[in-house]
Amino acid sequence: MKLILYCILFPIMTYANMANPWIESSSHSVLYGTKNCDVIKENIFVTLHYGEFDKEIYPTFKIKYIIESGVNQTTPLLFIGIGLSENKSVSVNHEPVKILPYNDSQIRYIKNEVLNIDKEHLIYFIAKLKKGINIIEVFYDASLGYSNKEFKREYELQYSLYPSKFWRSFGPITLQIPLKNEFRFINSNIGLPKISNGIAEWKITNLSIDTIQLVISKKYGILSEFLFFLSPSGIAFLFLILAFYFHLKLMRVKKIKQTFWYSFIFFSMILLIPILFFIIYYNSFHLIGYYSGQSGMRNRSSLLIIFTFPLLLLFYAAVILYLNQKTNRK
Repeated sequence: MKLILYCILFPIMTYANMANPWIESSSHSVLYGTKNCDVIKENIFVTLHYGEFDKEIYPTFKIKYIIESGVNQTTPLLFIGIGLSENKSVSVNHEPVKILPYNDSQIRYIKNEVLNIDKEHLIYFIAKLKKGINIIEVFYDASLGYSNKEFKREYELQYSLYPSKFWRSFGPITLQIPLKNEFRFINSNIGLPKISNGIAEWKITNLSIDTIQLVISKKYGILSEFLFFLSPSGIAFLFLILAFYFHLKLMRVKKIKQTFWYSFIFFSMILLIPILFFIIYYNSFHLIGYYSGQSGMRNRSSLLIIFTFPLLLLFYAAVILYLNQKTNRK
């Protein structure tokens, strides 16, 4: 009889340039079952770490299934993982299992349920299950979904429980995630975790939910939190206020008002300040990304800048020239 080790990505997060600000993630599921085996329990241990180049959060999964088999059997196992990294392995009863080529692009779980899948996303192997207790362990690196639009990035982890119904019985699931001092739990659909020694732990006995959903984030420093509070708009307007104040102070220096250099600096600032406003606004995305360790933060308002720059220039020039004329009358 075939067992199906099922770790398929449901299309919960997609990325399509500017149309959808979501970065693709991996989602996973429990073992697809067989009616002559029982899952005594499942332990999921997720280690969070930062990417070497992009500094995003990535999870490494270590999943252990304690399975009771009714008979001795040599069983084909199929692991499906779309979007996982190349770093993955499987062991049965603590013995590494060789991954074999799979020559079919269709997988049938039950009579009326067929899945079309790319062969590159399959891990196919043969396992010897003994009568009694067996341990199947799965190791892989995956990715988390996140919004590329938000400044304070939140990461989503999803794990499907749907295949548990194909087993004769399915015991409790324990999920553990070490948060340490680097990560922060935000919310989930399985309640609050018990946190001990920096490890968040959930015990799941109600398997009626289809998918476990968790949201986590990085722990940010004081400077990053301050930059998040300001946002690119706030940083740009702070510059505009300071530049406007300097411009006003320049107008009050009466000794040089009639000189060529005063006129040159005065009118140049009318043009340069709106330009610098938008340069600072645009580069503030990179500044916030640099200090918060978030890659991919980019301004998506290029067209908005093109259309609003003339308006800001006209408004700023009108205000400054009016105040300058008013100052000269005194």
